[in-house]
Amino acid sequence: MWADACSLGAGIISAVTSLAIWPLLTGVSGTQVTTVSPGAILFSAAALAAAVIALLPRVFSFGEMAGHARELASGYGSMVGDLEDLVLEREFDPVAARPVVERFEATKAKKDALRRLPNRDADEARWARGRASRAEAETAAAEVELKAVKARRALARERAGEGGTEQATPAGM
Repeated sequence: MWADACSLGAGIISAVTSLAIWPLLTGVSGTQVTTVSPGAILFSAAALAAAVIALLPRVFSFGEMAGHARELASGYGSMVGDLEDLVLEREFDPVAARPVVERFEATKAKKDALRRLPNRDADEARWARGRASRAEAETAAAEVELKAVKARRALARERAGEGGTEQATPAGM
């Protein structure tokens, strides 16, 4: 699906830019020769974007992965029926269940081997590490702030002792 969207987007952008770019790039308007306009730069950037978008599916092998995913989807479909048959049987037969479960595990391993598919467990672990890191940074900042408050309080007490008169410390210190 991603490969199809990229290809469609590249085709549309290429079609629009190929129709409009050449008069702008040559700077010819009727019989008068002009300089390169901002429109020419804009259309050149659009043509470059179209080329990059067209390359993405090739670079990341989206088409090949989509083919493998289609094969796996059909394998999952047949296994769902087999698993439902196992669940609906009155008595569970481990001998009959073993080949179905092994086929399911093999198909799942193939799915996990596909590149660029989201790995929810790894993503959640990465997010948890990020949250822990932010919490540690906030704790460290709070500790620094507490030390600063204590230092200001000690300085205020020291100044009050030198001057001979007690000065009130700011509220909250």
